[in-house]
Amino acid sequence: MKRVLVLYLLGLLCLPVCAQEWPEATRQQIESLGENGGETGDDQLAQELDYLRRHPLNLNTADADALRATGLLSEMQAGQLLIYRKRLGELLSIYELQAVPGWNPETIRRLLPFIRVGALLTVKAEAGKRLKDGEGQLLTRIALDRQPGADAPEFSGSPYRLLLRYTYRHKQNLQYGLTAEKDPGEGFFRGAQRKGFDFYSLHFFARDIGPFRAVALGDFTVNLGQGLLHWQRLSFRKSAELTAVKRQSPVLRPYHSSGEYNFLRGGAVTIGGGKWEGSLFVSFRKLDAGLITDTLNGQTWVRSVQTSGYHRTASELSARGRLGLFSYGGNIRRKGRNWLAGLNWSGHQFSLPLAPGYEPYQFYSFTGKNWMNAGADYSYTWRNIHLFGEIAADYKKNPAFLQGLLISLDSKADLSFLYRHIAPAYQTVFGSAFTENTMPENETGLFAGLSLRPVQGWRLDMYADLFRFPWLRYRADAPGWGNDYMLQVRHQPGRTTELVTRFRTGVKTRNSSIADYGSGQTVLRKTSWRFEISNRYSPGLSGRTRAEYCRISGEGLPESGFLFFTDIQYKPVFLPFSAGLRLQYNETDGYESRIYTFENDVLYSHGSQVSYGKNFRYYINIQIDIGKNVACWLRWAQTLVRSGWGAEAYERSGNQEIKLQFRYIFR
Repeated sequence: MKRVLVLYLLGLLCLPVCAQEWPEATRQQIESLGENGGETGDDQLAQELDYLRRHPLNLNTADADALRATGLLSEMQAGQLLIYRKRLGELLSIYELQAVPGWNPETIRRLLPFIRVGALLTVKAEAGKRLKDGEGQLLTRIALDRQPGADAPEFSGSPYRLLLRYTYRHKQNLQYGLTAEKDPGEGFFRGAQRKGFDFYSLHFFARDIGPFRAVALGDFTVNLGQGLLHWQRLSFRKSAELTAVKRQSPVLRPYHSSGEYNFLRGGAVTIGGGKWEGSLFVSFRKLDAGLITDTLNGQTWVRSVQTSGYHRTASELSARGRLGLFSYGGNIRRKGRNWLAGLNWSGHQFSLPLAPGYEPYQFYSFTGKNWMNAGADYSYTWRNIHLFGEIAADYKKNPAFLQGLLISLDSKADLSFLYRHIAPAYQTVFGSAFTENTMPENETGLFAGLSLRPVQGWRLDMYADLFRFPWLRYRADAPGWGNDYMLQVRHQPGRTTELVTRFRTGVKTRNSSIADYGSGQTVLRKTSWRFEISNRYSPGLSGRTRAEYCRISGEGLPESGFLFFTDIQYKPVFLPFSAGLRLQYNETDGYESRIYTFENDVLYSHGSQVSYGKNFRYYINIQIDIGKNVACWLRWAQTLVRSGWGAEAYERSGNQEIKLQFRYIFR
């Protein structure tokens, strides 16, 4: 470990680091999502940001839904812009944003690549351009991820991942397209996949068509309230972006990602305008499910719903499409000058009854064929205070409650609070709220965050989250508790350099591995420290370096881990070429001391990489623009396992990743 520290310090002094094309706040949120066990395969946010880079959002015409859809603004910032625009008229320049309350220079810099200020157009003029002035895009990707077991003999197909996607889009007004994907190990035009790709998705989405605010056909997502009932958009949890405690999104969104579970398939509409607005949706899908049959009466039950989307082996293929799911629901919203209130409901009917299991922690799990949730959400803004929340219950009258508060003390300080209380028996099918648990269930907690910008170039973000679990959980055969604390300091000594350090510590209870079943628990504490420096040395060369150390203490011997990486990004100003390189080393005592990092990838592909053990990892990304409308990407990544020092210190782990991607834009 000492030798590794010395090598890192030398590298820190000599190597530059790369500026991230992703917004810094979003990158940290994706890393945090991986740490909290969330799914990061949804690439719709990446598609949205890329579209806004090429077609910036006009702040003079954007409504509240369009501002929420970007995911880059807090609810208070979006509301203040709309109030400013209503009082003073359209913006004359981007520089005028400095006069909008709550819009600090850091926010404006983060938004600059994605926004513009332009002339107003009538709805009729915009409608006439939808079918002729939009942009079509054809994307193809082939990836080979050679991991141990990736070419297992029981797999029915090749180890390649294939993606084909066509989309047409005109601003926020019209979008339609097709997505087709094949996962590694799945057949392609053979066996069970005689129709080619394993997964197909079609979507059509339009806004402002006569009385309809939004119309969705095919695949779409529904996002209600604060996620206690139904939320299918990519949602973040705890991170240094403290104002992100509030969920915000239009109720209906088109679905055009390659994930095979978290969406609806059918039709939906939003009707109304002005003060009243209502949405309705209906969907029918086939889900993968593991079934069991009672040999005495012949009745069939669903033991588990499979969400991975893999159809590689005989057992995975046998579970494909075995469970039908009919979903329906909607909401009614009333808008005031500075408040909003809505009633939400969602129902689900399965074709077969669910019976998850008989473990103690599954006592309150969803059983049967029918489920329904209903509730209300609300928000109110008074000056620099924003109050929001949601109350919900399932049809068995199990309650769930979430209350949040955002306060902008002045231009240099923001506060955020969020309290949640969710009954142990409360269940939802597609919920995703701001909770410690993956699903909103069995939890009571209080989150408090503070963001300070005391002087130019300095920012401090900190939070504390205290929570408890009234009932049992997986790997916890007794009620438990925990806490999580974070402090992050960011300093910009100049326009081209940024320093970030973060300290995070927390505890959580779970079963003791040395005690008898159900007879004891242990308290695990995880502490981590991170230091990162980024710099832009010239218009074409930039980079980032990070070091992170973590320690796990509790039952048995403690575990510790260390990771550092260096990113270098080269993008010549007048050449249609760019390249990025990462060199990374990690050394941890085991999986408990694992460390998550965000990795740059080919366009639209991203994720949070988990590292543990003793490994050296590297990757290189190359982008080449072939003409005005054609671009290609190449990625090569590999992880090497360390077995000692010297020339023979590393051996191939079998974990190699190769990606080739092409994009053609129709204008």
